[in-house]
Amino acid sequence: MDVKEAQERLSAIESDISLENVQTAGETVFIKDKQKQSVSISGGVFSGAHTAVYRKEACKEKLSKILLPKGLKIERAWVEQTPYHMARLPKISSDEKTQHYISLKEAEAILQNAVHPETAYLRGLHSAAWGGNAYRIEKTENGSFKKIWVGNNNRGRKLHRDKVILENLFELLTHPYEFFYDNETGDFYFYDVWQDKSEIELSFAACQTLLQIENSEAPITIENTVFERSDNSMYKGKWERYLRSDWAFCDCAAVQIRNSSNIVFKNCEFKDLGNTAVRILGDCRKIRFENCYFHDSLSNGILILGEPGSTYCTSSWEGSHHITHMESPEKQGAKIEAYPKEIAVRECLFEWLGQTDLQSAGVCMSLAKNVTVEHCTVRHMPRSGVNICENAFGGHQILHNDIYDCVRQTGDHGPFNSWGRDRFWSLKRYETTGKYGKLKKPYALQDMTARNELVGNRVIGSHGFGIDLDDGSSGYTIENNLCIGVGIKLREGFFRTVRNNILIFAPFDYHCAFWGNDDLIENNLIYAEEPIRCVLENRGSNAIFRNNYHVFKNAKDSERFKKETTLSLEDILAGNYALEGIKPLTPSFGKTGLEAPQLPDFSNFKKARILKNLHYTLSEVDSAVQTATGAPDTKGVFLKRASSLSKGYRMGLRSGDLLLTADGEALTLENIQNALKTAKHFTVLRAQNEIKI
Repeated sequence: MDVKEAQERLSAIESDISLENVQTAGETVFIKDKQKQSVSISGGVFSGAHTAVYRKEACKEKLSKILLPKGLKIERAWVEQTPYHMARLPKISSDEKTQHYISLKEAEAILQNAVHPETAYLRGLHSAAWGGNAYRIEKTENGSFKKIWVGNNNRGRKLHRDKVILENLFELLTHPYEFFYDNETGDFYFYDVWQDKSEIELSFAACQTLLQIENSEAPITIENTVFERSDNSMYKGKWERYLRSDWAFCDCAAVQIRNSSNIVFKNCEFKDLGNTAVRILGDCRKIRFENCYFHDSLSNGILILGEPGSTYCTSSWEGSHHITHMESPEKQGAKIEAYPKEIAVRECLFEWLGQTDLQSAGVCMSLAKNVTVEHCTVRHMPRSGVNICENAFGGHQILHNDIYDCVRQTGDHGPFNSWGRDRFWSLKRYETTGKYGKLKKPYALQDMTARNELVGNRVIGSHGFGIDLDDGSSGYTIENNLCIGVGIKLREGFFRTVRNNILIFAPFDYHCAFWGNDDLIENNLIYAEEPIRCVLENRGSNAIFRNNYHVFKNAKDSERFKKETTLSLEDILAGNYALEGIKPLTPSFGKTGLEAPQLPDFSNFKKARILKNLHYTLSEVDSAVQTATGAPDTKGVFLKRASSLSKGYRMGLRSGDLLLTADGEALTLENIQNALKTAKHFTVLRAQNEIKI
């Protein structure tokens, strides 16, 4: 079906719009039904790429070139249907899906010597590995260069010193499956592995949005349709820094849905996309995804985003500084209805997404209500598999999913990640250690009108946290989940119920607990050396721990967990046990028919060493300490306790400080005791700010 035929067919439809096996390309089709609801298909449903056969011209050193029009800004290309990447460093093979890195110092040295540094892009990990940051490069008048941040992170623009990628520079074109397009001349250079051919088929991404639906309430069903080869949006799109979470989002996607309802995607495939696959914006209702496959793309699977003005609290970040404006603190719920609700994602597979946008997920929601993610498999992701950006507006159900092999490139979070940075988190003053609970508690659920539920999921990992409720995530029910290699974490927040979960080779993490949090942790089964890690638990925390079992050889007694050593790991995984109050889990995880995930290597799981004396309790920095303190890495020594009679206390050190250096020397558990006796100056990380003492 060509564009004209598609236009004639779709224009004739009055209310029900159904697309089956539609393949259009090259221009925009606009449709209006008789109810004057606008629906548009932009750039082609099947593919956003322009394809043609071109005569090539040989260049030196296995390079060939094709003359194209100027100004196309080509950033994604396929030669003979083989994916080609912008010339880059470090090199990776054509089939590798995990990016390697060079140092920032090395990348800047290359840019300094480049003839045209202004063509280049620089991207890499955020300085604290919370996501990614990206820069365009501009040439300065003195022949040097400067970096222009695209704005793709909500927690500052700093790049990691050791993990960056340099791309789109002609000098880097030395490797198979790479290209460089000269936007000024129109020359398309590529490393030619087809030397015997005089003509070559070239495709390049021509648009970022393939399908756009706006202001429609007419039922729309899209079945058996492939969406592929949209353009790279990292440098071309506009980034929007959304409210309180760490994330920023690009303003475009392959499929854009805005202020529309009654849409079903069934048996569709979203692959090889240069941006987010589907972006749902504004007042959208009753949108379903059934048995869809999202894979091998540069950013998110499904983004579900409300308008920032839908909340009464427009709290946001400026670098590491938290800016808050609270309007009508006594009012609950949404200010206006400009947010998605009743969105369902069922029996879908998400894998190998976020190949350049590290701040991405299979499903991510911000300012939305009643989103269901059920019986999906999310795997091979750079960061989280499922992400909830804040408590507003709740009612989400994350049910019976399989989430594993995530957190591949970033850190300090889990395969499931949430924040709760709502109104209460900014009261009194911005701080991150769980203080002022009595003041904050009345506001904890003002933005959250219904509880979130995580029930019956399997989460597997080898580092970080499995189900990570961060920064005040409140009003959650976490029940009947199986976590292997990673556990469950609660940080700050109120009114959580954690019930009947099984944690294998990972503890329950309890961080920065508020006064009067009203948490309930009951009937959980933990098979790990240590059952619980408490970091910065505040006085007045009234969490109830009851009927929790700690199963491990030579297990240590815990006040909050019963000691039980008769069960084997095999019996636990098979459900062969009878413990009072604990129900064996029903193994129904993920999308139907997929193979079971491989378990990680648990031999590297090590407990942080602790050093105690009369005046101090000191600890190495493990993942629990790192996330509780907001540290960018695991360097330094954590001060769990400091006696008021100690020299360190008199100098100004306090419990909860992360001690980084003493008199300029990096601190470890081996040299800390001597430093506490003799040092005159300390560098300390306190409440996520580095200070001198």
